[in-house]
Amino acid sequence: MARNILCIFITALLLSCVTPESYAANILLNAGFEAGDFPPADWADWSGSASDDPKDGVAGFPAPKEMAYEGSKCVGKIFYGEGERWGGISQTVDVTPSKAFEASGWVLNKRNDVPLKNDAKAYIEVKFLDALENEVKIAKSNSITQSTNWTKLVVRGLVPRDAKKAVFSFVITGGKKSTGKVLFDEPSLNISD
Repeated sequence: MARNILCIFITALLLSCVTPESYAANILLNAGFEAGDFPPADWADWSGSASDDPKDGVAGFPAPKEMAYEGSKCVGKIFYGEGERWGGISQTVDVTPSKAFEASGWVLNKRNDVPLKNDAKAYIEVKFLDALENEVKIAKSNSITQSTNWTKLVVRGLVPRDAKKAVFSFVITGGKKSTGKVLFDEPSLNISD
């Protein structure tokens, strides 16, 4: 009996030491958006629309410090116009091929502000590029499609063997008449050791 208990204890102890993946530190620079104004240092703001009409788009903005998930800054994106629109904030970093990755970040869409409606959504996207900067693979998190408090989005996978760079993006997209204002904070991209 004592031997069985000892075996169970040792097995439980060994299993508690096993982790599915061990990730290195966040490889994104200025991951809390604390440095710079808008766009924050080391980040690129972008947007577009199907109509190419300047009246349709997605505007980026620095959010008030009291809205930040952590620290004193976060960034936001808001739809304007009525056509199909998309936008985001991105950073490109070097990656190690064939390693596991985890990308995450926090998203907020307040109900009493401008809620996501009419096919609007927000998500994290990681686009992997080869040495010639050709797209190799895109990985996306689940999407936020309605009002929510700060919610963590996560996407995990394997860095493709041909990948040399990754483009981490917070993305907001919408169809005709979509509405929404989304805040983003604390992005993270970790590659396994």
